[in-house]
Amino acid sequence: HISITSPMLSQPAAAPAEPDGPEQTAPAPPPPPTSASSVVPAALAEASGQGQPACLYSGTDAKGARAGPPCLPPVMPWPFAANTEWRADLGERVLAAVTPQIVEEMCEAFVLVADFAWCRKAMASAGAVAALAEAAPLGLSFGMGARDWWSEEHTNRLRIPCSLLACAAPEAFATLPLLGGRNGTASCQGVQGACYELPYTVDRACLTADELKGRLRDRHRLSTHLHLGTASRSGAADAAAGPAGGGTRTAWEALRWLVSSEVDQDRLRSLDVEVDFDCEAQAPRSELRAQVQILERLLRKFWAVGSTLEALRQGWNLVAACPPGAACTEPCIHTEGGVSMARFTVSYVSKQLAR
Repeated sequence: HISITSPMLSQPAAAPAEPDGPEQTAPAPPPPPTSASSVVPAALAEASGQGQPACLYSGTDAKGARAGPPCLPPVMPWPFAANTEWRADLGERVLAAVTPQIVEEMCEAFVLVADFAWCRKAMASAGAVAALAEAAPLGLSFGMGARDWWSEEHTNRLRIPCSLLACAAPEAFATLPLLGGRNGTASCQGVQGACYELPYTVDRACLTADELKGRLRDRHRLSTHLHLGTASRSGAADAAAGPAGGGTRTAWEALRWLVSSEVDQDRLRSLDVEVDFDCEAQAPRSELRAQVQILERLLRKFWAVGSTLEALRQGWNLVAACPPGAACTEPCIHTEGGVSMARFTVSYVSKQLAR
């Protein structure tokens, strides 16, 4: 396995108010969970009285993506001021939707790079794929910022050229470091900053349904690797959305369009999504439920390969985040065991490639 540690990962987000109906809350800890998130570390198993087998973290460094089902021990003791039933129900659905059912043999091998878990079958070089597909593969990365690890790894490690999309105002776009970075001019070995051994392009564009539709329109079947990053939802997208909604909402609309188009899903070899339920926006239950359904619908065409959920749980410090005796805010969407599902990255591969 290839493993490169990722940048700092996000922490659980606060819960929004719920306007869709009466809350079903309980100030006390939840009953023993029965879902995939219910396994507990050996150190806690006896104290919990649940008598369930322990799960083991698959890495020692609490960063980056992990392949396979995540180890998510419940948060104990229950630290939050409330325990809303529908938030836990939605969180369990998210966990089920992003828990991989694929096995490594179907991929030949898992490739773990930063926050991404890739299936090696899908990551062949452009030259190798061109002989089998209708067009050489291309990487599309929405949400680049100062540096875009996703596109650098596709270009330098996998030899797949990339097109980068930056959601930024004109004055900010003009100063992006990547605009002056190495662009297919020499080897990147030993280079500390952003560097690409193949030519890449950078355009100013935010993630919207129309933008994604236009970028995929001329792509052929199994010809595109797609990255939907959180930075694709800021800047111009927020300004365009106005006070009624922000860039995160337009990103979900783009994903909603994608799962409605089988033809465009068939254009993708792999898909990496930085999921953000944007709890600060205080979305109602109905909106969160619709977003969860989008993740569930992705499974019709894609296998989930891995995610950052386990590393996020492993790196979350309960004492620091919620000191003993404090009534902390309940995450807006979480498992029955209290593990936040608010923000994480999940990687997919087309079912046409991994069988």
